[in-house]
Amino acid sequence: MIPNNRLITALLLISGMLCLTSAASASGDWRSSLPDLGNPVDQIISKQKELEIGSEIFEQLRHRNQILEDPLLDQYITDLGARLVAADPETQFPPNFVILKSPAINAFVVPGGHIAILSGLMLATEQENELAGVMAHELGHASQRHIAQRIANQTSGNLTAATGLIAGILLGLADPQLGAAAATAGMAGAAQQQINYTRMHEREADRFAIQTMRHAGYDPQGLVSFFEKLLRQHNRNASPALAYLQTHPLTSERISSAESIINSLPDARMGRADSRDFQLARARLAALSGRTQLNTEHELAKNYFQALLNTNSDPKAAQEQLTQLLTDNPGNLWFGLPLIDLHLNEGNTEAAGRLLANLQDLHPDNPTLLIAEINLLLEQNKPVAAYQLAQKRTRDYPNNAQLALIKARAAKQAGFTLDHHEAMGHYFRLAGNQ
Repeated sequence: MIPNNRLITALLLISGMLCLTSAASASGDWRSSLPDLGNPVDQIISKQKELEIGSEIFEQLRHRNQILEDPLLDQYITDLGARLVAADPETQFPPNFVILKSPAINAFVVPGGHIAILSGLMLATEQENELAGVMAHELGHASQRHIAQRIANQTSGNLTAATGLIAGILLGLADPQLGAAAATAGMAGAAQQQINYTRMHEREADRFAIQTMRHAGYDPQGLVSFFEKLLRQHNRNASPALAYLQTHPLTSERISSAESIINSLPDARMGRADSRDFQLARARLAALSGRTQLNTEHELAKNYFQALLNTNSDPKAAQEQLTQLLTDNPGNLWFGLPLIDLHLNEGNTEAAGRLLANLQDLHPDNPTLLIAEINLLLEQNKPVAAYQLAQKRTRDYPNNAQLALIKARAAKQAGFTLDHHEAMGHYFRLAGNQ
């Protein structure tokens, strides 16, 4: 049995190796060609062990402040993931989708179905079906337990060569330039064997993504269009944000192969390509990531982005812009929640409460608004009432990590130290296993 620290190292290596790379394969029902995982994999790493290790990795990411915590974006990425998961009834794990604070254009899966979308990748997508394609691809790796299969393979080899690449993956979460250099240096030893083994998994994940997108109602052409975009960027500019593609080339053959799969499917292009929520989510992510410009033709997203930029530099202008956006789009939470925050920032809890009540009438029991309700009580200096409400809401929604987190915050402000620690423990368990 691999010692725990070496097992985690191997898993992190494999997570990085299962990014958007390598070639797609022939058309047909992807399920008919998927491997039988069998007992040998379970003897090396059980599903429960995968969940435990994945939870530990994600807890470390949160402690390092690498995970973007935003209720609106959390809800968007979770809802999109849920639509994809619903199209695959044989998913091995209940996936946990998160956005990482990194300008790198990448996504990866870690044990137990945890899927990380780096903010740079989400901002590089231009339509929702491109983002859905990336997420479905990673879901394929998680669903088929490719990490467990790689661990089974690694037990017969030398894991020492993985150390440099692991350092690169971890450094790359915070600094793509440092991460790219370390990853490139660490590839020397067992690179070819690892890449060849990964290609088989990548072919399965590509087929899985195309079929899953089709069944979820998305145009799978988005996967191809994003491949084409990555290839163009890579050919123009060897940016550190794309450096991982240097060790896993994205070729025109892969794009052609994926296109061939799509063309063989009946009515494959009938699904949707984009949504307003995607464009607003992308605008919000750009503002939260410190971008000063947003590359989009979507007028509503442009206006929303500008309003969010003004929340710090010109709060009065931001309030006027968000109020107009909300007037034009009644009940829209993308506009309503930041407007509530502006009211709270200026100490106007009465206006914040009125707006929150109006939104709750339109969206009863919406988890994002429940968090806002608890936060309003905290801003009104009513921590005990906030904690009591959080207790009730977490009983109603026991699997909502963000509600568990604000419950911990309320307990701390109320002076309930033991309850605070218990709530934080619950939050980390949910964050790693939701």
